[in-house]
Amino acid sequence: MNIQWQALFLVIITLVSLMVTRIAQGPGERSINRNVTAYTRPVVSVQGASLVATGLESKEIPSRKWDVLDPTISARAALVELLPEKIPLYHLTTSLEWPLASLTKFMAATVLLEGGARNKKIEITENALQTEGKAGGFISGEIYSGEDLMKIMLLTSSNDAAAAFEESNGGRAALVKLLNERAQALGMTNTSFFDASGLSEKNIGTASDMLRAMTYITENYPEIMSWTRLQTILVQPINTTRSITVRNINAFAADTDFLGGKTGTSPEARENLVA
Repeated sequence: MNIQWQALFLVIITLVSLMVTRIAQGPGERSINRNVTAYTRPVVSVQGASLVATGLESKEIPSRKWDVLDPTISARAALVELLPEKIPLYHLTTSLEWPLASLTKFMAATVLLEGGARNKKIEITENALQTEGKAGGFISGEIYSGEDLMKIMLLTSSNDAAAAFEESNGGRAALVKLLNERAQALGMTNTSFFDASGLSEKNIGTASDMLRAMTYITENYPEIMSWTRLQTILVQPINTTRSITVRNINAFAADTDFLGGKTGTSPEARENLVA
């Protein structure tokens, strides 16, 4: 079996947790917390997953366990939903616009795959290395396959890798145009991109929009999910003999039931998660 079963056969819980760090909530936010809905998580068997795989609908529908209080969380927004059944389990201020930070790279990988970047040869330039952050451990002049560079971008959240992709795709403006066009095509009406790395605080989105993105990715590019659950990979530039061990900075990658996802941090966004 390939990775397709992970995205289409099993239940994927999509959780966008914006501002996970503890915050002081005002009265309005407390009232919102009282109105969120929580559900018990259904037990999904291998047999149930097989039914989904064959196109048969599962009869098991989550129901609210009323003797359990709504959870108290510090996130500003959160969304949990079963895919591909599209059953909502938990919603909290899902239309709140928030800086995406490095969640941007999830969408960047998507449009890059659509543009055939997997088999391209991408050079790491000195200009790309001047981008904020040093994740990736690149050396100027190295050339990577597009697939390897995407893996590095996602696992280490490398801004240098994102900048290299911008350069190889006609410049930042050209790649950003593709990002915004894809977002609009998916109905992500509250999402805007200004770079491919997520460094710009103007890169904003909502939990609802990220659900649209995750649905599209799991259905069309499940390899992205596969890559992001790898704990480590060994990568070698095409034009050198140097090899690099790339480690996933997402702590959830160590969990055996983690099906893939991406973190994003910045002073404005605090801590984001899509998984």
